[in-house]
Amino acid sequence: MQLFLDTSVIVILWQTSLLDKLRALSRLTGVSIAVTPQVLGELAKGPPANLEAVRRACREGWMHVLSPGEGLIEELQLMFPNLGEGELSVIACVKTSMGAVAILDDERARRAADELGLAYHGTLWLVMKMKRSGLLSRQEALKVVEELVLHHFYVSEEIMVQVVSSIERDC
Repeated sequence: MQLFLDTSVIVILWQTSLLDKLRALSRLTGVSIAVTPQVLGELAKGPPANLEAVRRACREGWMHVLSPGEGLIEELQLMFPNLGEGELSVIACVKTSMGAVAILDDERARRAADELGLAYHGTLWLVMKMKRSGLLSRQEALKVVEELVLHHFYVSEEIMVQVVSSIERDC
């Protein structure tokens, strides 16, 4: 399986110190982690530490930069004009990659992926996958969920209750 991460996902993983856990998840499960040049471009507009963390991951070989097909971003932009280049590029890569999954937190991007019939998940799914893989303890997973809220990560109360309940049941 290949996961394509959007910009906001990388930022929140960095803010919650989970990039190292993502590397461990990749090695443990064989999941391939990728970003697009457009995501790198968006990261370059923010704090330098986010972009440097991704560049380091690429140098270490556990994250890869992959480009979407020619013209596909433009085509998707016509269909979904409210999405940013990072989101469009992630969706484009998943659209053209067999078995790929988009990791998106933006609701509009998730709706677009859904409309196209693409597989997608979000940051909370990654946290649950890390917990289920033994990379996060129950307490660590609950702490990460709390930190997400502190970093202005929006998720409905219903989803948050489901996630916390699942973690407490020792998913």
